[in-house]
Amino acid sequence: MFLLEHSLLLIKHVLGLSDTTIKTIELVRMKNLLFITTDFNYSSGVTRHVINLLNDTGRWNGYNLFFMSNGGDAINEIKKTNVKTVFEIHYGKGNIKYTYFIHNYIKILSVILDYKIDIVHTHHRYPELLASLIPFRKFKLISTVHSKVQKWNYLSFRSDLLISVSHAVKNHIIQKYSTTPSKVVVVYNYLSCYKNEAEKIKKNDLLKPESKSEMKKVLFVGRLCYTKGVDILIKAVNELKNRMLLDLVLVGKIEEEFESELDNLDVSITKIFEPVADISKYYLTTDIVVLPAREDPFPYVMLEAGLFMKPFIGSNVDGIAEFIDDGVNGLLFNKDDHLDLADKIEFLFANRPLAQKMSLELFNKVENVCCKKTYLEILKQFYEK
Repeated sequence: MFLLEHSLLLIKHVLGLSDTTIKTIELVRMKNLLFITTDFNYSSGVTRHVINLLNDTGRWNGYNLFFMSNGGDAINEIKKTNVKTVFEIHYGKGNIKYTYFIHNYIKILSVILDYKIDIVHTHHRYPELLASLIPFRKFKLISTVHSKVQKWNYLSFRSDLLISVSHAVKNHIIQKYSTTPSKVVVVYNYLSCYKNEAEKIKKNDLLKPESKSEMKKVLFVGRLCYTKGVDILIKAVNELKNRMLLDLVLVGKIEEEFESELDNLDVSITKIFEPVADISKYYLTTDIVVLPAREDPFPYVMLEAGLFMKPFIGSNVDGIAEFIDDGVNGLLFNKDDHLDLADKIEFLFANRPLAQKMSLELFNKVENVCCKKTYLEILKQFYEK
């Protein structure tokens, strides 16, 4: 990249070319890659994954990165990457998005044509649909499928290649949408943030004596909503508060329809924090991480718990049950069963050596199976195939 940039500067000086002409030459000689996602919020695992991708693919030689999203509280993270241009697209909520359909289609079409986009990588099926409708397209269309969606049977998953975040998601879109199996590939998400903190934990924390504090901390990270099962966790903690001293820490954005559920919180033992870019301090100060989701294709929280060597409890659904070997690298509880969850939380606190062993097993699995180097090599092969 260094030599290419200096070669262009030399050409510009000798031939007297304008900055605009040089910019055009750069766009022509390099592959132009457009990432499209929806709401870009810190509480979203999809957002954290896309931030990782933008940071890491931005270091590749031969690529210009462009980005389009619906905005959100994490949008300033884009300034820290090598993305050349950021475009805004309005999805709306619920059925309102259909009123934006033509406008959004034209916006995506214009960006692709004006910037000579070679590869479009979407992270939601709505922009995937819009991009797939462009006639006589010369760009490659790739979509990462992050969730088990419903409806839109004949309008979904029209990309040249579909990257599924788990086998649970792959099986879902093949069975429900009759997607051709050969164009769906499973590649587990990876983590590139928090590596320094995690390495310190690996070297030091396992040697620390167990805390003498009777107060135990339980952490949940993610959207505070029904799908993530936060109401189940609240019931479990209420069940446990007479058996042990507990602090419940919730880090995430409260969804509007879930606000009434928070009336059941015991405010004396619960703390709620807004999501921010760096949530490592919450992992560092907790005892266990719980994800009581009713469905979750492949949660980032599970991987982050492993990276920080924290004992993990999750519901036996989707990508959680696929990745967690019950009793080996974490504990699974029966979906929707707050009493079973309460028992699992109590069991972990009563069996600290086993909890530490499971957290180490989860760390090793995240390090080996969710490997950044392998993920990026596979992704680059897809882009250049």
